[in-house]
Amino acid sequence: MLDKTVPKTCVATGGIYRWHDDRDTPDTFSAIYEYENNFHINYSCYFGNDHYGYGEQICGNEGTIEVMNRQDLYFTPESFKGKPPANVAARSPIHLNGKADFNEGDGAINHFRNFIESIKGKEKPIAPPMVGQQAAISGHMATLSFKNQKKVVWDEAANKYHFA
Repeated sequence: MLDKTVPKTCVATGGIYRWHDDRDTPDTFSAIYEYENNFHINYSCYFGNDHYGYGEQICGNEGTIEVMNRQDLYFTPESFKGKPPANVAARSPIHLNGKADFNEGDGAINHFRNFIESIKGKEKPIAPPMVGQQAAISGHMATLSFKNQKKVVWDEAANKYHFA
């Protein structure tokens, strides 16, 4: 996202607050990722409410992108308290539907298919292995922070983490 790959730091917290069964994965989880150039992502997840179902909200200075149910994507421009700058004022809300706009009902299916075909040597991967590794590092940093209750720092030169 925004040409960001591996975060500089991550701190995460959460627990099993809603579903008291035999699970060991938290049902409530939050992680804050810090990136270069004063950019951060606040990731939160709660498995006790299914109003939105599967989805993500990306809130930026110029608008909000909502990716819902692997099919619907919404963009809503930021209003800046009713006075948006010209580059934002010209934008209008957008709703894109995977079935109607992309002839695809589930945004993940073609990625799964491409992964299998790449393993078979029949296609070039859409996301090369390095991209997958970079994507996995942030998730691992959050898990390490949560389990060790410490801030995790990524050392890009050494290609490894340490605790702050």
